[in-house]
Amino acid sequence: MPSLALLLLSVFSVVSIVLLYLSNIDATQTLSPQGCRMSYMWPSYALQEKFDTSWTPLANRYSLWLYREVDREPREIGYGLPVLFIPGNAGSSHQVRSIASSAANQFYASPYHPNPELSSRGLKRLDFFAVEFNEDLSAFHSSTLRSQIDYTAQAVRYILSLYPPGTKIIVMAHSMGGVIATALLPSPDISSIITMSTPHKLPPIRFDSGIDAIYDRIERVLQDDTTPIVSICGGAMDVLINSEACVLGARNSTLSYLRRTVFTSALEGAWTGVGHQEMVWCHQVRWRIARAALELATASSPEGRAEILDTWLRDGSTLPPGEKGRDGPFVLKDDIVNILGKGEHLSVVNPKQRGAYLLPIPVDANTRLVVYVSGGGIDSVSPQVASLKVSISSCVPHQEGTTIYLCTTLRPTTLRLIPNPSSGSVFPVPQQGVDESDGVVMFEASLPSSSNTRWISVHVEKTAGSGWVYAGFAPDSIVSTDVRTPIILGGKVIIPLPTETTLHSIVRLPRVLTHALLAYRVEPVIVQGESHCAEPLLSPLLLHQSSQFEAHYFPLIKAHDRRILIHSHLSGPYVAPLPGSPSGIQFDILATGSQSCGIGVVGLKFELDWTASLGRLAMRYPTTVLTWMIGVASLIIFDAWGASEGTNAPLSPVSASLSFYSGTRLVQVMLVSFVMGFVPLPEKYYLGTRGEPIFALLAPFILLLASGLVFIVWGVLSVLMWPFGILGRRISRRFVEELRVRRSTIFWMCFLLLLVFFFVPWQAVFMGCWAVQLWTCASTLYRLPIPGTTPTPGATSPSMGRNSNDETRERDDSKSNGRPSSPGQKKPQDWRFLAMDDANQNMHILFLMTLLIPFAVPALVVWVRTLITAGITTPFGGDHSIFKALPFLIYVDFTRWTAGPVLERQSFEDRLSLRWVFAGLAGTAFLLGPRQPYSVFDAASTVMGVVVIVRIGLRYWGGPAWSPEEDKKDH
Repeated sequence: MPSLALLLLSVFSVVSIVLLYLSNIDATQTLSPQGCRMSYMWPSYALQEKFDTSWTPLANRYSLWLYREVDREPREIGYGLPVLFIPGNAGSSHQVRSIASSAANQFYASPYHPNPELSSRGLKRLDFFAVEFNEDLSAFHSSTLRSQIDYTAQAVRYILSLYPPGTKIIVMAHSMGGVIATALLPSPDISSIITMSTPHKLPPIRFDSGIDAIYDRIERVLQDDTTPIVSICGGAMDVLINSEACVLGARNSTLSYLRRTVFTSALEGAWTGVGHQEMVWCHQVRWRIARAALELATASSPEGRAEILDTWLRDGSTLPPGEKGRDGPFVLKDDIVNILGKGEHLSVVNPKQRGAYLLPIPVDANTRLVVYVSGGGIDSVSPQVASLKVSISSCVPHQEGTTIYLCTTLRPTTLRLIPNPSSGSVFPVPQQGVDESDGVVMFEASLPSSSNTRWISVHVEKTAGSGWVYAGFAPDSIVSTDVRTPIILGGKVIIPLPTETTLHSIVRLPRVLTHALLAYRVEPVIVQGESHCAEPLLSPLLLHQSSQFEAHYFPLIKAHDRRILIHSHLSGPYVAPLPGSPSGIQFDILATGSQSCGIGVVGLKFELDWTASLGRLAMRYPTTVLTWMIGVASLIIFDAWGASEGTNAPLSPVSASLSFYSGTRLVQVMLVSFVMGFVPLPEKYYLGTRGEPIFALLAPFILLLASGLVFIVWGVLSVLMWPFGILGRRISRRFVEELRVRRSTIFWMCFLLLLVFFFVPWQAVFMGCWAVQLWTCASTLYRLPIPGTTPTPGATSPSMGRNSNDETRERDDSKSNGRPSSPGQKKPQDWRFLAMDDANQNMHILFLMTLLIPFAVPALVVWVRTLITAGITTPFGGDHSIFKALPFLIYVDFTRWTAGPVLERQSFEDRLSLRWVFAGLAGTAFLLGPRQPYSVFDAASTVMGVVVIVRIGLRYWGGPAWSPEEDKKDH
């Protein structure tokens, strides 16, 4: 019967998984909500039949298609600009349709008639090609990924053969397709790459070392390649990849301008989280990608292409490329509309005529100019449809007593398009979002230091009688608090805000940790003011910019229950942080007044959101739990072998080993795991948190979760063996093994190894070994001696084939590891001892093999699916390593026919026990396994190889025989 500790740990694991799952769902819906408008199109696809096996042998496996919008664009090829779309894991070529349709509808004003505004600037139509990978699972298998890379490289050559010499192709890719796209580099044929929801830093599934090798090669190439690359990330809404892995870093600072990352929550005009699949059809995103590709026709250099991508895929963190203003001073004359008094704010709604508004600069130098423009733009930043054109400059009187001013364009420190959510409504609106035309341009600048500068000019240069302009000065002060992360763990912290009306307030928490595992909740402190007030043009809006590429907007005054959750993807588990990453948290509160119809925001409540943080944890540690389960099983075997060595007791059953682990070893390992959480290891080891103290408690939690799951797996395995045990009672062995090398074994072993070498992946052989081991263990259960029966001296085990002259294993009672022998213990020559010892050895190895199944199944699934879709000729390189499966194959075969001890302890183990190899396996699983889980299987295979060599050795080629006659005599 299972102990109470095992039951409690199992229940703990089940409850924890349910809570993590529910928290993950909640976090996905609230951290960065999605407000995507659906896209519509009239698709048609043309198969490129000429791209056949004369180009690549993979043409029998994959295909290439050309997209055309029905009744919108012509069918001819060679006159436009080629674009290649690469789908991701289990993706389809049809995913190209949303972006391709948007490009066609932007370029053609009517069917087959280009938009004069675009064609007059030299823009060309886009010819969208898409590769079809038959929904292959490229994220699971490096060989499949390499095949797709090779096919895509040839597809690029074929496509460019249809165009004039010197033509370059634009590559767009989704998910793992972005890995394929960057793997094509260096290439003189690719002008730029746009990736969507691509895990650039960390493979989403890490059970294949070959994928890490592909990633390493790409990283080396990108250090020197000058192809502009933009990575668009969906943020917390993406539940298939962790968005901190989507960030495209650049170690070479001289090429940093060619490597950009933008989150859709920061993308100007989008301002929404986007799910993994939705990334290719979200309208607010797809039309910008399409427009950026159209504009790339006007660029002839990497710098020019990078500038275009910056313009159309802006996140607002940097100034627009090339924004330099007018050269030299200019005269402002005869168009003065109003000169505002000291301390006034400029508020102009629906201006009817052009003109300049002069604001006197305050005496207090610690102020900043803030200007908001709705329905129009400042410089090149504006909604797509703008009715206003505003410029900002600093001015001095040209002559005293006149209305002539000498002005200089004021260089902004901030110039971005921000959303303006409707007061009291949810943001973003589900399935709709916020229309870009409702966006507001925010201009902020430091005041000139020249003593002669007296005025700021807000010049309305173009107006259509709609929109509004609001300008004023904000104090150049920052609300900073010294609160630390541990304090926030204990409860709420209230941060007071300035009571005076301000256009832009800054709040900093420099000592609060920013990490992908943490989500904080912000709640506005609201007070009732005067009942009569005007609705503000811009209601209080909280901007959290965690990095230069990620920002989130939250309305502070709202009539809904959605939580304001602050989070970041700047750093995360097993992902190296970018150099120079900022520390702490900063809020920006933007508004055209502190009051909103009698309601004022005077402070912020700040606390850790435990539910959302648990959801973040659920997304990032499943692989860690799997590898730590192997570590737990290894420690269980390590303890079981240690307890039986030096005693006359057989190896304990797995259930007893689990009880010992839960009652004694678990507490020790939890303490060690907690201490290890403080060690500043590199991000690829252990928890991947680089020793951050706040995450040290994660290790005991994950260890408890893994331990409980190990117990559950054993329970499921025990239930699974029960029907096989019943079946084994009715089946007996009807063959006689030869005493020495068995020809059948040699034949079948060689046959299997040849299959692995040429055709079958080693994972298939491993699963076959597991099935045989399961049958062996289940079928011997009913033959085990019943506790309490009287042994018969010299009796032969009916299950293991012992006879009276078998060589026994000597054990030294004095070396009992603190466990004295009891008078009732069986002596080594007792067949019950031998039967139980071997059966329990087999059970422990079966237990370990069962926990290794998740490391073998993914590639096996890919292989089976590839056979179905592509046939037996498909290359499957990288999975034919016979040495990974050979130790398990030899062990399983040996236990099936041997008449001697399964694992015979050697004399040298009195000095160095073989059980320490399992301690090494546990160390690999705990330290290296979470980042490189494939190393755990490699280590397990190595351990089994050592066990087979040392404790089986040459006995595999011959041994005592078992015969049915011996079995009948014993019965």
